[in-house]
Amino acid sequence: MDKMLKKIELNDLLKLGEGNSRVCYNHPNDNTKVLKISKNRLNKECDNVLEYAYFTYLNKKNTPLLHLANSYGFVDTNFGKALVSDKICNYDGKISKSFSDILYSKTLQMEDENTLIKDLRDYIFKYNILFLDVNLSNVFCCEYERNKYKLIIIDGVGTARDKFRLELYFKFKWYSKYKIKKQWKKFIQNIEKLKNEKQ
Repeated sequence: MDKMLKKIELNDLLKLGEGNSRVCYNHPNDNTKVLKISKNRLNKECDNVLEYAYFTYLNKKNTPLLHLANSYGFVDTNFGKALVSDKICNYDGKISKSFSDILYSKTLQMEDENTLIKDLRDYIFKYNILFLDVNLSNVFCCEYERNKYKLIIIDGVGTARDKFRLELYFKFKWYSKYKIKKQWKKFIQNIEKLKNEKQ
């Protein structure tokens, strides 16, 4: 990990994607990682800080990260501080597709889709995972072995408006469970909406 402690030079050729609040880049020194950079550098409690705080919490609890892209801390880049996270790739080395792309292209049979959704739901509720930004693009469908798939959340976990809200989720399990149930319903609604649009 020593090579990740030095300032990293990024450019547009390394850019993977861009959301409302962050830009994601390939890590130029580690093909298994990505770098997330906040667009709002003036916000001390930006998504990167909150996400890393959440993964620190999960790791202290020894929560298995079976369906999550882990976060590893911060590095300096020419574009500012970046959060290092797992890059989700298939067994053949190709970057996994988002679940929205999988559903839209009808890559899998409906029975397989339902199994993946159920597995993700069981995991989230068993370990009380705060999956709050339930956009389908925040979930990748990883083909970890040939014709074997699992859903992995790459973004939108542990996010909250501020650190105080996140700490409330940590302190009051009933509150986090309520929020998780509410957001899971929205996630299913997003799936149904996409399927209806495709018909």
